[in-house]
Amino acid sequence: IITYLFVTVYLIRFCSILIACLQLTKPSRFKRKTAYFSGALCRANTTSQGDSTQRLVLSSTIMEAPKSKLKHFSVLKQKGKVFQDDPFVGVVQWGIERMMFELSRVPEQPLILQQDFEAHSKFTIHNHNYNTHLLPSKFKIKEYCPIVFRSLREHFKLSPDEYVRSWCDGHVMGNVSSGKGGADIYYTHDFKLFAKTLTKEDMVAFHKSFRDYFYYVVERGGDTMLPHYVGLYRVTVQEKETYVLVMNNVMSQTLVTDELFDLKGSTVDRTASAKEREKELPTLKDNDFLELGISYDIGVDAPQFFDTLRSDVAFLEAHKVMDYSLLLAVHKLRDEELPEVDRATGSFIGFDRTRHCALFAGLIDVLTPYNAKKKAAHAAKVSKHGARAEISTVNPEQYARRFLDFIATSVCVPAQQSQQQQQQQPPASPDAVVV
Repeated sequence: IITYLFVTVYLIRFCSILIACLQLTKPSRFKRKTAYFSGALCRANTTSQGDSTQRLVLSSTIMEAPKSKLKHFSVLKQKGKVFQDDPFVGVVQWGIERMMFELSRVPEQPLILQQDFEAHSKFTIHNHNYNTHLLPSKFKIKEYCPIVFRSLREHFKLSPDEYVRSWCDGHVMGNVSSGKGGADIYYTHDFKLFAKTLTKEDMVAFHKSFRDYFYYVVERGGDTMLPHYVGLYRVTVQEKETYVLVMNNVMSQTLVTDELFDLKGSTVDRTASAKEREKELPTLKDNDFLELGISYDIGVDAPQFFDTLRSDVAFLEAHKVMDYSLLLAVHKLRDEELPEVDRATGSFIGFDRTRHCALFAGLIDVLTPYNAKKKAAHAAKVSKHGARAEISTVNPEQYARRFLDFIATSVCVPAQQSQQQQQQQPPASPDAVVV
């Protein structure tokens, strides 16, 4: 046994010495590369001795090559924002331009099929040491239902060239205002379009009603005050997924917006905060609108406005949607003559010749279903404010009736009816206290 142990130890030592000798006699990878590049450098120097600049550039290039070969680099990560101060915006612009080009090669079809609502287009980019000054080195972008959205853009009179120019021919203003639930909003340079980030809950609500929304828009010929959806994307930057919904802007792109109102028809917690009022263009709410004591008379355009509004509200009520708002933009006219307004956008509702202003309006925040969470919020607010309080969290039927009644009696009211309402109001008591 002792003899066997001694033989084993000597064999192990002999093998280790043999391996060490082989490593010393075999040239390493670095030495082979150095010798090769040194020979190349000598040949370059002998053939171009008169050009010192060429020798300097070639020498620096050759000497740096072994270093890059020996070191295994991982994918470069972005160090800060490199595209329009936001890599996310750069990916959105790149994706829209690329996907619209691919879509232009797809022939148009007369009918939208069931499979078109399940279709998508996706690009995955993984660059290594390439173009990282403009875009992240690794990102993904996915477009939902490209054929369906192409048809919607046609119904909303938005051409493919206009869509691409709005996004890619100027600076995109990121997060100009904060949307509902902390969503980020991005406006195109011409303010014709804007993109809003969605949560996963919003995506579920969107897909549930999107097919019916499409057929409703087709039936109405694009004449609707519902949001004009023109694109839906999922953007993945730095392993973070963001859902982006692109819509037409309610406000005018040619007229200056002087006042902006977000109206629901409720009065509980419906006053703009002090922080909101400090903005250059604050978004006022129901109580702020009522305190101003104004209403608008859009004259001959009123029947069409209310017909469209009732139809849209009925669509939302049928899909158990509540907590939506009417976004009303008021543009005070500087000239005596009424300007020409593009009615194809769908957001223009008429002129008030008495107040000499143009009105644009649209329904927003239409992805809130009346689910168990909202029912619990309704019960909590009723216990806090009372059953008769005008809270915003109510069932869709009650919400629709109150919303339409508020618009018809307080917002868009004929001048004669508005004067009669003011005369019927009893005078305030001198001892009354405003709370």
